[in-house]
This record gives sequence, C-alpha cells and structure tokens, in this order.
Amino acid sequence: MEEDFDCCSNSSCSAYKNDLNEKIKSLESMLVNLNTHKAKPTVYVKCWNKLNRFSENQNCCGQNCRETTGHCREGNGAVWICYDGSLIKYSHSTKNMESDNLIMVLAEKEFMRADIPNEVPEDAYVCRFFEVIALPDPVKETDFNWFEWELEIGLYKNDQCYFRLANSGNYRTADGTCKRFFNDRMVGNDVFGCGHIIPPKNKPNEPTQIFFTLNKKQIGKTILLNDVEDLFPHILLRRCDARINFGTDDAWPFVYDIKNHVAGD
Repeated sequence: MEEDFDCCSNSSCSAYKNDLNEKIKSLESMLVNLNTHKAKPTVYVKCWNKLNRFSENQNCCGQNCRETTGHCREGNGAVWICYDGSLIKYSHSTKNMESDNLIMVLAEKEFMRADIPNEVPEDAYVCRFFEVIALPDPVKETDFNWFEWELEIGLYKNDQCYFRLANSGNYRTADGTCKRFFNDRMVGNDVFGCGHIIPPKNKPNEPTQIFFTLNKKQIGKTILLNDVEDLFPHILLRRCDARINFGTDDAWPFVYDIKNHVAGD
C-alpha cells in the first residue's frame, strides 16, 4: 500500500497518506495505553459460612419460632433453616395469605476486613461472594394467578444500614434509596448473587464495594460505600424456598465467574 502512495505524485494523494499515517499512529498509541492499563488486582476469598438465625424484628411472630420444624405457633408463614444452613424452607400460613410474612434470615458470620488472610497482597482488593437460588412452588406459581413469591438478598449491618436487591428488580437501602436494576421479575431457579469487596490493606480509606449478579452476569452498577465494612449476608423470603451457596463446596461451583471479577472504580 505504501508503494502505491510512493508512486503517486499527486499532492492530494500525499496529504491523504500523511493523514492515514497519523491515524495509524493514534490507534497504535491507544492500543499501547489499553495494554498497559492495569486492572485493579482483585482476589476472591472463600468464606466458610451458613444461614443460622432469624431477624428479631422480621420473623414469623413475636415468639420467633426457631425451634420448630418450620411452623409458626401463631399460624403465620414461617421459615425452617435446614441443618447445614444452606437450604431454607418456607411454610405457608395456616390462617390466610396476609399472614405469610416476609422473613429475614441472617448468616452466622460477617464479611469482615479483619478476616482477610495474611497471604493476600497489600495492594489486592478482597472479594467475598454468595449466591441464592430461588425455589418457589412451581405448581402454585403456574396454576394460581394470585400466587406471588418474594426473595431479597444483600448485606446487613443493622436495621439502619442494609443493602438489598429483590426478585422484582428493585434495589433499596435503609436510607430510602430505591433503584431499578432489572425489569423482568425473576423466575424459579434463577440465581441471585451478591458480592462484597474490601479495599487493599495499603488503601484503607477507599470505599468498600457491593455488586449484584443474576445468573452469569453482573446487574446494575457497583455500589460504593464509605465507612461501612463489616456486613452480614442475609436473605428475606415469602412463599418461596431458597438455597444459598457460599462457595465452599467445589462440587457446587458458583454460576457467576467470581474468580475473574474485577473491583470497580
């Protein structure tokens, strides 16, 4: 191509050649910048955890019927945490639909900065993650138009500090923030995910991050949090069973490719 330009004595042809060469140089420079730009080093750390307790303020009734096999003494909708803390069963109210309460179940352990392993590099962002599979009753969901189930997942510090995404697509926080992350409601066997990223040891003043996933993709933008670090994984459910995965069983891998997730800006 350069030989064709060299054989051309036309001034306009020469100008075109110069312009093309400048564009090539510009593209080469952009490629160099892309190749030298370093993504934030992010390390996924497994968290040995399980769901093991109900919220004091959002349970089946004032008696918090934990020691039963999933039935409320007052006849309200109730939750049963299976022995390993990975399967949550919802029992419908024996009275009426209005008594199917939205119940909060919390994990045993927080996602904490203090639990970062010593071998993690000083400049690495630490990511922890869990996924929840929605398991509504397929018969009721198909046969009854009135049947609606609810599932929310997120991270919780206390009733004045939490961050949740619902199967309806609505993200909300304790301070009243409400955003739409997706439009179509989740269906049975969809996989919800929630991640928590703690900044590097050598950058302690950077904000922590939260992100959500649906099946194999991140949904919504990464959420930056200032002065909020230690948070409990938790779920809320109504008329829906759920299975939670903290990634500790190699035979049950995450749906989302968490090991290649990179911290946001």
